[in-house]
Amino acid sequence: MFYRCVKKWCGRCYGNFKWFVQSYPPLVLFTLSISLFAVLLTGLAIYVSKNTALNKVDVSQDWNLFFESFTGLEFCVIQDNSSLFIPTTINRKTMGSSGVRTLSVLMSLMIHPTKDFVSVPHSVMHLSASMNAKYIGLKGNDGKYRLNVTTIVPYHFNISSCSNIPLQGCEAVELNACVELTGPQDMFPTSSRKPKSCPMASLSGVDYWAKMNWQMVDLDSVYYCRSRTMIEMRHEYDASLFQPLKKPHRSVIERHLLHMSFFLYSFVAVVVIYSLTFNHAKQRFLQSENPIYDS
Repeated sequence: MFYRCVKKWCGRCYGNFKWFVQSYPPLVLFTLSISLFAVLLTGLAIYVSKNTALNKVDVSQDWNLFFESFTGLEFCVIQDNSSLFIPTTINRKTMGSSGVRTLSVLMSLMIHPTKDFVSVPHSVMHLSASMNAKYIGLKGNDGKYRLNVTTIVPYHFNISSCSNIPLQGCEAVELNACVELTGPQDMFPTSSRKPKSCPMASLSGVDYWAKMNWQMVDLDSVYYCRSRTMIEMRHEYDASLFQPLKKPHRSVIERHLLHMSFFLYSFVAVVVIYSLTFNHAKQRFLQSENPIYDS
C-alpha cells in the first residue's frame, strides 16, 4: 500500500514537472542559469577560504600595485633648459601632515625621443614632474596630494637613429634608471615589506634639465605626447613585496559569497518545489477544452 502511494505520488510529481518544463522553457533556462551561478559562487567561496596566496588588491598597501600604476601613465618632456636648473618645489600644503618621504627605486624607462630632442647635445638628463596622487590609484583625500617624480638618465642619443621622414621620430630607447619619488608619508603603501632602493646619480654630470607632464594612457588625448619626447616607466614585479590577503578579510569575502549563493539556492528550490507539487491538471484540462490557451 505504501509502495503504491509513493509510486503514485512520484508519477504525479513527474507529470507536473514535465508539464512545467514544456510550458515555461524561459523560466527553466533562467533557473538553470541561476543554479550554475550559485554553484560558481560556492566554489569561489571555497577557493577563497582555502587559498592563502590571494593578493590584497589595494594600492595603499601593496607596493607592486603602487608601482604598476605608473604603467598607465605617459610622461612628456614639455620644458627644458640646459643652462639653468629649477628644482621641483615641495608644497607642504599638498604633502599632508604626516611628513615627507623620498623613495628611490629602479625602473625600466622606454624613451621615445623626437628629432628636436636628440639634436640637442647631452649625455646625462635630469627629468622631473609633479603630479596628483589620484593618477596612481589613490582615492579620497590621499588623491589630492602631490607626488614629485625625478630621474637622472645617463645616455647619449645619436641623431642617426632618427628618421628623415617628417612627423616621424627616432628609435625608441629602453634602459634602466633610478627614479626618485617624493610625497607625503600617507601616500605610500603601509606594507611592512619595503622595496629595494637604488642610489640616485650625482647632479654634477647633468647637462640637460627638463620638466615633464603626464597623461593617462587611452584616456587623455593620444596626440598630446606624440609631438613631444615620451617616456614610459615600468617597475618589474617583485615577489618579495607580495601582500597576501589576511584570514579575517578572506572570511568576510567567503561569508558574502556564501550568503549570495544561499539566496540563489533558495530561489531554485522554490521553483523546483513549485514545479513538482503544484497540480497542473486544471491547466491541462483548460488547454484541452479551450484552444485559445494553446495560442
